[in-house]
Amino acid sequence: YPKLTKEQAEFYELHKCSLYEVLNLALNPKPTLDELKQQKIEYFSQLAFDERAKILPEYKLINASLGVYDATETERIRLIVEHYRNEFYRLEALCKQAKTAEELEAIEANYEIQ
Repeated sequence: YPKLTKEQAEFYELHKCSLYEVLNLALNPKPTLDELKQQKIEYFSQLAFDERAKILPEYKLINASLGVYDATETERIRLIVEHYRNEFYRLEALCKQAKTAEELEAIEANYEIQ
């Protein structure tokens, strides 16, 4: 670690903050609960796409929309998409209802198909 200047040492004593903040002589703003909620919702949205892509690649969605597959396969694809969408909407609602950062952090996704 670098030796702190007098100004940095005083900043630390005043704020009891991280080394990064001390070295930059600036506090990192803490996100609001609404900002944390939005970040978590965006995380769950991306997670839904990433997890769905593991079992249902984009080209299959395109093929299904073009009518390449038979009715049974098209319905299977529709149900998979619906499952991931429903789980995301469930998570989004829980995030919006959270009253604290701790409640928000405790929300976990379950995109597993039974």
